[in-house]
Amino acid sequence: MTARAGQGNEELYYGRAKRDWAAMLRVTEAYLAECAAGNCETDYTAVNHRIDRERLPAFRFDREADRAAMGRLLGEISVWSYEDHGIMLSALVRQSGGTSVGKGFWTLAEELGAVPEGLTPRQKSVELKRLTRAVKDHYRQSR
Repeated sequence: MTARAGQGNEELYYGRAKRDWAAMLRVTEAYLAECAAGNCETDYTAVNHRIDRERLPAFRFDREADRAAMGRLLGEISVWSYEDHGIMLSALVRQSGGTSVGKGFWTLAEELGAVPEGLTPRQKSVELKRLTRAVKDHYRQSR
């Protein structure tokens, strides 16, 4: 599901150079691990600020393609963290100004088997608390 576009010979991922995308993954994963160790959640805007602070190409949330790219970035990180540790690191990322995660989070959580399919909104709230606690517990134990 990698989006690619030709610009010279450089391969692009969601409009970003491959090396930038890799750096964005590293920066975001480290930031989320820092949040987990500090027992806190974050939001899309804060993640984007961290990316920008590292002088990487930040997302513009007024663009649908950039919103999708942020979801892809967080999804890749969650796949890795789930495969390696049984946790979805992106469970810490809330929609700006809210307490919920994006729709793509639930789709990925179902695909990974982290949650059962067809949860009600109430069940999602319970599951999000459980998934968030699992991430924080993992990083607290890793200290």
